[in-house]
Formats: sequence, structure tokens, C-alpha cells
Amino acid sequence: GTYQLSVKSKAFTCFSDPIPLEVIIKEEELEVDFDFVVEGTDIRDDQSGGIFPDDPIVFTPLADLKAVSWSWDFGNGSISNTQNATHVFGKKGEFPVTLTITDELGCEASLTKTVSITRSYRVMVPTGFTPTEPENKTFLPKWKGIAEMELLIYNLWGELIFKTSDLETSGWDGTLSGKLLEPGLFVYQFRGKATDGEKVEESGKFRLIR
Repeated sequence: GTYQLSVKSKAFTCFSDPIPLEVIIKEEELEVDFDFVVEGTDIRDDQSGGIFPDDPIVFTPLADLKAVSWSWDFGNGSISNTQNATHVFGKKGEFPVTLTITDELGCEASLTKTVSITRSYRVMVPTGFTPTEPENKTFLPKWKGIAEMELLIYNLWGELIFKTSDLETSGWDGTLSGKLLEPGLFVYQFRGKATDGEKVEESGKFRLIR
């Protein structure tokens, strides 16, 4: 409600002229929360794929609708005052990101979450390919953060049928000596080095489909 406020000094016996004072009691606390993902993906941690130093991360408030301003502190000296923020951390590490929201009365609430930048590389390997179809014609893993690589493909008897160390390779087209092989399972080995020097080794099976 609205009250009349008067002030009296200890040295005087009289009060000042009253001024109106509006007192507002909030029935609910201001609630703050936020989410973050790598732009264009559902990646937010190692379990969902891992975050790279050069990944743009989108921060979205899941906050009280009464908020009228938002302040982001990314834990590395960078800040933003936009409601939805995008930030690139640029290096590995653990970064405490804090969102502070303010409502129309000037009340604030803050929340801190840790963003872990842990990945230096990513290799995604298909489970199969279809060399006779217009799409998915070659077997080619997709990678990020790889400086050197070697891709080897074997049949189930351990015979090497394809090998490349070309980062610009278009992959294996399913042929051996110019002849398209029969459908079935094959084995791949992917070896290399990440841009930060980390050793990369992955292997598994995939299927040629016709």
C-alpha cells in the first residue's frame, strides 16, 4: 500500500513534512534458469557429443516472465546484456556462466552453471552406405578438429581394400580394382592426430548396401 513517511532527527522534536511511500510486498520470488546448446545442435556436454573451443554456444533464459533485463557473465571476462546470447569461448576449460535477471521493480536473481569445453576433435562414422544410389554413395566418416588422418578399410578376412590419408578424400566408393564389391560387412580403422596434438584411434564395422 501507500504510506506517509516523515523523518525526525535526534536533535529536533519535530518531524519533516510527510512524503508518500509506496510499499510493495512480492508474493513470489523472482525465479531464474537458463539452458545452453551448441548452435544448431542438441550438444551441451560430453554425453551429448562434447563442446569444441570454436563452437558458438547459444544461451537461452528459462526465466520468470516478469524479467525486463538480462545480464550474462561468461566467466572469461566477456559479458552480454541481450536476452538470448551467443558466445564462443575459444579455448578448453571450465567456465562459470552467470545469468542475472531484473524485474520492473529492480529486484534481481542470479544463477550460475558451468560450461565445459573439453573436446579437441570429433569423428562421426556412418553405419553403412549405398554406392548404387544417388545419395550416400561413399563411405566417409565426418570429422572436426583433425589435423592428420589415415582411413583404412578391410574385408572380414582382414584384407586391406582401401587406404587414404587425404583430408579432402571423398571416401571409399565400394570398389576394389574398379569392381563394385558384393554387399556385406566391412571393417574400418581411423587413425590420426587432432589439432591440439591428441592421438585419435577409432575402429568398427559398417555395411555396404546394394
